[in-house]
Amino acid sequence: MRLHLIGSIVLLVVLGGKLNSQVGKDTFAIRGNVVDAVTGRPMERAEVSIATIEHLDKPVQELLSGNDGSFSFSGLRPGKYLLVGRKSGFNEQSYEQHGSFASAIVVGPGLTSDHVIFRLHPDSVIGGKITDSENEAVTNATVLLFRRDANSGFMHTSQVAQTMSDDRGYYHFGHLGSGRYFVVVSAQPWYSSIAASLHESPEYDPIAADSLHLDMVYPATYYPGVTDSSSASPIVLNENQNIIADLVLVPTPALRITINHADSFSSGVSLKQSIFGTLVDAASTEHAPVGDTVEISGIASGTYILELDSRSASAALHGRVVELGEDAIIDANSSAVLPAVRGKIQIEGELNLDPQAFVRLWNSRTGGAVDTALAANGEFSFNQDFVIPGTYSVFLINGESLMVGTISATGAKVIGQSIQVNGSTPVYLSIRLSHTLSTITGMARRKGKPFPGAMIILVPEDADSNWPLFRRDQSDSDGSFTLRDILPGKYKLIAIENGWNLEWADPALLKTHLDHAIGTEIHPNTKSEITVEVQ
Repeated sequence: MRLHLIGSIVLLVVLGGKLNSQVGKDTFAIRGNVVDAVTGRPMERAEVSIATIEHLDKPVQELLSGNDGSFSFSGLRPGKYLLVGRKSGFNEQSYEQHGSFASAIVVGPGLTSDHVIFRLHPDSVIGGKITDSENEAVTNATVLLFRRDANSGFMHTSQVAQTMSDDRGYYHFGHLGSGRYFVVVSAQPWYSSIAASLHESPEYDPIAADSLHLDMVYPATYYPGVTDSSSASPIVLNENQNIIADLVLVPTPALRITINHADSFSSGVSLKQSIFGTLVDAASTEHAPVGDTVEISGIASGTYILELDSRSASAALHGRVVELGEDAIIDANSSAVLPAVRGKIQIEGELNLDPQAFVRLWNSRTGGAVDTALAANGEFSFNQDFVIPGTYSVFLINGESLMVGTISATGAKVIGQSIQVNGSTPVYLSIRLSHTLSTITGMARRKGKPFPGAMIILVPEDADSNWPLFRRDQSDSDGSFTLRDILPGKYKLIAIENGWNLEWADPALLKTHLDHAIGTEIHPNTKSEITVEVQ
């Protein structure tokens, strides 16, 4: 089965597992040992629980492992159970978990689960101290943590955590899994507020102020102390590892942008910086000293995105990329009009949307995504977002099992489940949802034997433009898997033993696997059973 989780994209978790020996006439047991995944040593007094896959939030049994790491759950009805463990220094995790996927324990006649080895992976830590060029602690700095992986199907670097440095300049990220991470720091010198006060004073003397060297700023700094993301060093974190990543921030002269003719946009002038494809607000102060002029000060040199928004539903969002190496004067009227994207969700019959439902546009190649809420009548608008030209997959994120069926558009080209946004032409999307969803249940095998823990991938035809149609699962201990919410069409089904670091949405990288895939055509509202050989 699969679970719905909240994240940058809704992720589907499919559970599978190992099964029990029979205890009574109609009941079974799950028995095994909890061990440290790194050392292999038994783990005593680990918290272990099981829950049915129908009610994952309600454990049916809980216990502490014995001195030898042993656990035993008895009196279980046939079915699939999620096995969860935790202990100090070991974040909560499921049996055979791979990111958002795990394997459930399947119990029933003819299935064995007497010797389950539950490997708990220890936490790792990244921390350090942030100082300035005078070796003084930098307090209240914003510290961003990014991770690079292929969970979304392509190799992306995305933000996973954020914290602040304390009064001694220290920061800490705990409960981390192994992987490749980047640390980025954004901060202002402690004396920048003094510079701002002097600048706003009626007696402001720029020559005297410059002589004090107070009008300084820290550029966004990447570990190990560089200001260019391409020069940033990844922190390769292994399990049960504590890495010290200290950073030194070097101040540079602060710059200003003066925006003329900004009276129409004065309520919505913002400056953003792209960090590994994620837009974050630049650390700056904003002033509007005279009439239709807006000044943004306290900016480090670099590349920024300037957004100008009147906050009026009828007005277009303007924006431009600003390469800032010195103070700049910009005419607001010279900024480009960004594509306004809006539309409506439609479906035959009554439209029952979750109150928190939203539409997402996701650029699978850059990892950039924008979201907007849905009105009760299904209308939506991205007018307040920086939708730069590019190709975007279209998603409906909704509690009910509804899928984007077909898309039609004016102002954009539709290719499968994607749209191509070009220039500043307004875009209107008509998205028709589908109830004609099908299911595949199957078995992953190797040489005729059930194969647990394999990554199952359903690859749609024209995969480059149909990322939303991909489906994934993890085979259970008996080799079983389930793929749900499949739109009608042609697909290929593959099972891979060690595919968890694979860019599984890139057809070029999947080519060798696809050559040995099972082709299938899915019809509306059907249930199919397929056995696939694990590669």
